[in-house]
Amino acid sequence: MRFPDDICSQFSGEVFIKAAVTTFLRLFTALLFICSCPKITAADLKRVLILDFKNIEDDENYQYLEASITDAVREMLKGKFEFQEYPREEAINFAQANLFMTDEFHTQSVAFQMGLLLKQDVVINGSYSVENETITTEIRIFDIGNRKLLKTIEVTGPASSQIFASVGVIAERIAEECQAVLPNKDEWKRMLAEEKQTAVASTPNLLTISTGISAFSFPSGNQGQLTSDTILKPGDFGSALTFQLGYIRNNVYRSFYALGNLGYQTASKDFAVENNVQKAQGKLTLVSIRAGIGYEMPGYQRFNWSPFAAAGYYFGETSLNYDNLPRKPLGVDSQPANSALFTASAPALTFGIRSGFEINSMVTLELITEYTNLFYANNVSGFVVFSGGMTLRL
Repeated sequence: MRFPDDICSQFSGEVFIKAAVTTFLRLFTALLFICSCPKITAADLKRVLILDFKNIEDDENYQYLEASITDAVREMLKGKFEFQEYPREEAINFAQANLFMTDEFHTQSVAFQMGLLLKQDVVINGSYSVENETITTEIRIFDIGNRKLLKTIEVTGPASSQIFASVGVIAERIAEECQAVLPNKDEWKRMLAEEKQTAVASTPNLLTISTGISAFSFPSGNQGQLTSDTILKPGDFGSALTFQLGYIRNNVYRSFYALGNLGYQTASKDFAVENNVQKAQGKLTLVSIRAGIGYEMPGYQRFNWSPFAAAGYYFGETSLNYDNLPRKPLGVDSQPANSALFTASAPALTFGIRSGFEINSMVTLELITEYTNLFYANNVSGFVVFSGGMTLRL
């Protein structure tokens, strides 16, 4: 099989896949760029930088608490809030590259400057000292967006066998104060749900675009030499490159949605012709228009899937080019013909499943599997389409 010259010059399995993947990636990249433009939403994650707590007295007996306190604060915050933490190792590397002393992570100036340079929303730092078996910890929480010190906390506790209980108290106090700047997990889920409901309610209109491969399942392709009486059918091509553009209207009734679809299929294949060693090039072109209904099924987290059915009409033709044949078949006028043209138009019925992964409330990546029957006057042709694409909320 070989694709038309405007798609690729010569068929091979690698070229076929490359053409489909390249086309899809170009469309995907362009549309994803448009849909990923900066947009402020209620569900934006706060960016948080947690600097290592410092032992300002340099007491080696309590040096291990630098990591213990920092890790306890980090785990406590992760357990209670939703936020995007700046990686610790990257923060240390950035500090060293920009001449910030890691021994000064507990200072207000370093916290502010690193927060601004790293474009963080919140910075947390602190220090501790031990005197007379008592550990005193000072914690600062900075609101970098408003360029202010939000809170200074001082916590004291025993530096004895109960020291790890004191570390837990420090983490709890920080978590209490962070409620003013970080959403807790329940708030986060509520904000996501409200944002999704708002998006769906405000714009139930979706645009879908996909590309893939269609494989004709029956009738089986012509295996012998073509004669002047042969009618070239879509099934003779085996498979084709498919592009689809669709519109979906969500929630027309409960979880049912309406859909409309425009499609384009193209393929090319060389066929053996009687009385000739050379082969004739055949081409297939199909343009479809369909309408139908689907049902959105509950998924897992960001995954979703929905069965659908559609009816429509395929407009198209198959053709044979005899220019390179020394012995041309006879046409309808009993004269040697340079080409032959066959109608491939027919009503169609489609059943399929769409499965998607929601990137955000506006963009969903999809894999689509569908089966279509074309109802010709004297026969029925069936094919399966496997495609990948994306859905954009308008």
